[in-house]
Amino acid sequence: MVRRRQLLLATLAAGAAGTAGCVSDAPSDERADNNDEDTPSDLEPAGDGAYRVDITARSDRSASIDDVSHRPSWIDPIRELSYAGDPEVVWGYDSLEADNSSSVAVDPVIDTTDDAEHVFLAPAYDADAGSWNIHAYVDEAYYEARDTHRFWIGRPYAELREDPVRGYEAAFTEHHDGVYHATVEYDETPEDTDPNLLSQVWLTNWPVDRTAERSEPMLGAAVAVTRVGPPPTNPDYDEVDEDDPAPMVDLLFEYDPDAKTVTVVHEGGPAFRGDHVQVGFEGGLTEEQFSGEVTAGDSLTVEVPSADPGVYLAVTWRGPEQEHTIVLDRFQIPE
Repeated sequence: MVRRRQLLLATLAAGAAGTAGCVSDAPSDERADNNDEDTPSDLEPAGDGAYRVDITARSDRSASIDDVSHRPSWIDPIRELSYAGDPEVVWGYDSLEADNSSSVAVDPVIDTTDDAEHVFLAPAYDADAGSWNIHAYVDEAYYEARDTHRFWIGRPYAELREDPVRGYEAAFTEHHDGVYHATVEYDETPEDTDPNLLSQVWLTNWPVDRTAERSEPMLGAAVAVTRVGPPPTNPDYDEVDEDDPAPMVDLLFEYDPDAKTVTVVHEGGPAFRGDHVQVGFEGGLTEEQFSGEVTAGDSLTVEVPSADPGVYLAVTWRGPEQEHTIVLDRFQIPE
């Protein structure tokens, strides 16, 4: 069966080229009249001891939050912040967790009443300067648990990494009743969102230096530009697109519960190069992969001894340039 293919956009391996990255002076954090006369204008009460960050109160562009990203459902979505204007600018944000035993809650709502460590990064546009600032909000649990708080700006995953990753101290001040705030200058709106040309911003307790010895796991949040301008038009996957050479193929999946294997059969459609596709789960590729020319009738059997029921085995098209990933089809491991 041919499924609608979905694009995996390079999101948090990106940000803006030529980043200024200078830490600005702490804002005055002027109070404004609202439901709570002592609550700053950029925080909206969201329950007892909880506050929702009002991004628009910091930015000259109105913003909206979208929890649905352009990623396959078998991968956790990266949330997006969309800023209206000409052009529209969309940022993606996610958590940084180098230690699976620990976690941080990355969300616009900062809850100061529970034991979780809440973090949120809010880009804000300054029309007078024509540039962006990144505002960090954390609760007391995150603030006190970290000995070091730093912003990092750079391109850690890009192959063409001409500029170093640069670090700046995050000078947090208590913004309001258990909510701490810091900011760092970003730069102008990027003209292009090529992953090799973009930089992302982290807030973390650990230097982004792969040669440094880790004293503690990296925990924090990251934000990066994912789109500038109108959204791309969804292609018609039933028609041939010369700019999208991914093959329209029928794939059949046969599961052997005793042998713990899945056989992927090319049932119909054009031939493709085996080294242009990848077979695997979200956590990594299977040991067995297609090779050579794969034509109708060819098959590949992969071992899935440790696959949990409900997870998806996907066949994805990487193509000769490996610029993006297109899901050709996927199979859910049965109970």
